Amino acid sequence: MEESPTNDPSIDSARYFNIGKDIWIRARTNSLANKIASQRLSLTSSTIFILQMIFVVIPIVCVGLSISMTSVSGKTTATTSQAASGLSLIAFLSIISITSNGFALFLGVLSSRFKWSERSVQHRYLSSSFAIIAQRIRRLETYGNNVTDMKQLTNNLQETFEIYKSNALEPNDRIFSKAQMNMLKLKPYPLGITEEDLTTYN
Repeated sequence: MEESPTNDPSIDSARYFNIGKDIWIRARTNSLANKIASQRLSLTSSTIFILQMIFVVIPIVCVGLSISMTSVSGKTTATTSQAASGLSLIAFLSIISITSNGFALFLGVLSSRFKWSERSVQHRYLSSSFAIIAQRIRRLETYGNNVTDMKQLTNNLQETFEIYKSNALEPNDRIFSKAQMNMLKLKPYPLGITEEDLTTYN
């Protein structure tokens, strides 16, 4: 529950300033966490795509080699051992081709199931949204003791933060820990925030 305003503008402005600090820390941490998540998912998506392309190309190369070997075999008088060797190599290429097709299909199913690329875009959007909240709350530094504007800004950004935070797409705890470590490098901090404020943030 929000505290009732007092008759002292300096006390009220200090209270909203502290609320602004909390909003900035939470918004900036969530922005960094979603940025890290987006980068990791983008890397996974790109790696899977490259592997898919490799497994798609391999069967084409195998078919080309098989046709080439069959054509050469038909023009030469090969011995029984040479013919058997050729057939064994063609069979081996066929196995590689089938296996590669299977891997390509498997990776395609995984991409469709986990939607790495789509989730990366969503995390990037959330990162930008939280970054905007962190940037807007810095307006408190220009409001002085204008309690009305400070209250309106903090209430508005708190509601906006809660809307984005309610998104089901949430980075895991390990990513949040890394984001909190990265926060310590963002000096100087706005709104009079200290490193101690960041280390005590949960």
